[in-house]
Amino acid sequence: MEQLRALKQMESKLSLLGDHVGVLSGKLEDLLFRAQRIAHALKDNANAKVKVADTMFGYDLQTFRRDVRAFGNDAGGLSSTLGGIEHSAQYDESSLGHAQAVMRLSDRLHKSLGVLLDKAVLAHQHIREAEHKVEAWYMVQEVEALAQQAQVLPGIANKLLIAVSTRKGAPVPPPAAAGAPEPTLERRAVPLRKVGRLASGTPDATPPETPQS
Repeated sequence: MEQLRALKQMESKLSLLGDHVGVLSGKLEDLLFRAQRIAHALKDNANAKVKVADTMFGYDLQTFRRDVRAFGNDAGGLSSTLGGIEHSAQYDESSLGHAQAVMRLSDRLHKSLGVLLDKAVLAHQHIREAEHKVEAWYMVQEVEALAQQAQVLPGIANKLLIAVSTRKGAPVPPPAAAGAPEPTLERRAVPLRKVGRLASGTPDATPPETPQS
């Protein structure tokens, strides 16, 4: 029962964290689009007015970093908690569905953070202003740390699923009680059936019948 409750809690937490990564990904896509637009405008025009066209970009970049740090606090210790569940996991048919969900959500979180890291690196490459570029570099380091922490989750979840779904071998029967009689084989006599001639070669006393014409 304790295992089932722990799996339900882990499933719920992984689902919430996966949704949170989706929100972060949407915000980063917006920052990436704005960074690309600013970079293209600077490249084409080299006009100082373009630099102040998006005055909120630096503030939104700092806000995104705060959101990443808040996500890191929520996801802190996730691998340790999942590893503790895996260490004490036992076969339980009622927990199988939740273990499969934990495996699926762990893989989803790992892949989502990998995609988030790719977007962060791309945004850093497009940013031109020195102040924003430094801010974006720290953002990449923070997202990369989260992605590295999530790398072990699918492996732990896979071991957990195996432990929950694998039934242990049948128990060995107890040894026989001391002093119990051992089973003995009973030998039975098999009667011999007469045949036409005896083994000594003496002809049979009964003459053979002659067929009537």
